[in-house]
Formats: sequence, C-alpha cells, structure tokens
Amino acid sequence: MVLSHLLKRVGYDDLVTFLDPLKVVSACLEMEDAPDLFLLDVMMPGIDGISLARALMKEETLKDAYLIFVTARDRDQTLESCFEVGGADFITKPISLIEIRCRLQKVFALQDAERTLLVQQEDLRKSSLTDALTGLHNRRYLNERLEEECAKSDRYGHELCFMMVDLDHFKGVNDRFGHPVGDRALIQLAKILSAAVRSTDMVARFGGEEFCIVLTGTPEEMAFETADRIRKMVEDEVFLPEADDRDVTMSAGVASYRKVGGGMENLLKVADDALYEAKLSGRNKVILKP
Repeated sequence: MVLSHLLKRVGYDDLVTFLDPLKVVSACLEMEDAPDLFLLDVMMPGIDGISLARALMKEETLKDAYLIFVTARDRDQTLESCFEVGGADFITKPISLIEIRCRLQKVFALQDAERTLLVQQEDLRKSSLTDALTGLHNRRYLNERLEEECAKSDRYGHELCFMMVDLDHFKGVNDRFGHPVGDRALIQLAKILSAAVRSTDMVARFGGEEFCIVLTGTPEEMAFETADRIRKMVEDEVFLPEADDRDVTMSAGVASYRKVGGGMENLLKVADDALYEAKLSGRNKVILKP
C-alpha cells in the first residue's frame, strides 16, 4: 500500500494492487490489457517474488511485461536471482520517492525503445519481401511461398497452379513514352492482377514487366480460365491514353504442379516455357503447358 501511494505521487495512476500474491496470475490473465510492469516484493506470504515472477513469465500474455523487484536484502545472491528470472531492475527498502521515479522512468524508456525497435524490424522485414514500385510481393517472398506450396502439394496432393504473366512489347512502351509511363502501366497491371484473384492466391512481381500468380487449390482448367480472363481485362484496359495506335496486351504461361512435379524450380521453368511459347505464337494469349 505504501508503494502504491508512492507511485501515485510520481504520476502513475493506472495501478492494480494485490495483497495476496497467490491471486496475481489468475487476476492478470482475466485483464483486458496485460500489465506493462510488475513490481514484486521478494519476501511475501505464500509465495516469494522470484517464484511468482517465474509463474508470470510462463504465461504468453504476461511474459513481455517488465519486472522490478522490491527487496530489503542487498545480498548478491538475492540480486542475482532477481536478474536470472528476468528482472529489469530492483528497488531497495526503505523506498525512496526519487529512486522509484528514476528507476521506473528508465524501465519504461527501455520498453518504449524495444517496442520501437520491434516495429522497425517488422517494417524492414516487410520491405525486404515487397516490391517497392507495385506494392506486391517480390521474388524473394515468391520463392519462399512457392516452395512451401509445392511441398504441401507433394505431401497432400493439393491442386496447385502457377501463372507467369508478361506485358507484350513493354520495352517499346518505355522507349516511346518514358519510364514513368511504363511504371504507371506496371502499377496498373498489378492492381488488375490483385483484383482478379482470390485472397488465398498470391500475386508477385517476378522482375521487370513479368508478374506471377500462385493459384492454390485450383485445377489447371480453372487456372487457364483465370489467366484468359485476366488477359481480356488487360486488353480492355486503357493503359496509355498517350497512345493513338495501340495499347497494352499481355501473354501468360500456366503450369499445373500435379502434372509437372519436381519441385519449385521445375514448376517455374515449365510456366516460363509456356509464356515463351505464347510470345512466339503471336502474343496476347495464354498457353497451358500440358
């Protein structure tokens, strides 16, 4: 109660105080928001602070909270036990108002820094898997996801199809209208591809003007129909209002993993061969590799 009074004096009002340490874990698990910090006396009735800390840290929703121990002991063994169980700091009795304010400020500053670092790490992870221009997944993420899906198909026999998409004569678009217009066309295509597939499918930029789609649980006939529907959507879309003669079209190659097998690299090769065949046979078409 003294500690609670001191904390309120230094500006910490959102407090829950327990006089029975055996009720702490169950009560905290019922809270809507998990505590950010536990202040635990080392010597308590029923259970000591070190044992209570271990019980708290075993709970998934509580394990990220910080621990500060309050102790009248200053022996090295006690302090060592506090830090071994995950304590961030300790306060010795008699408790000083200045000391408790300084130690809490330090711990909360550390907590804020760690949260910021986690957010930055997550942002870096996402950026390393995302194409900067289109916002789609990049080839690195594609390789990870496609390898997983091929392994699932090998193990469980799931339907899996893969589609390679390429804009026809795209070099001419860049040469004639400039790269900003070409980039705009790529972004427009990315939006069409994303809107044309299910949430369970995955669209990625393979590189340059090449895109690909992983179609999970999809028979090859349905994959071909999807590819041809996308081809018609691209054909009907106005990509280049600057052009007065022709607009953009696309070609696609489709492969079924149940027929191809042989792992991710083989599936990529077969779909790429089908795309190349579509290009050679006149473009603006879809080839399903048998």
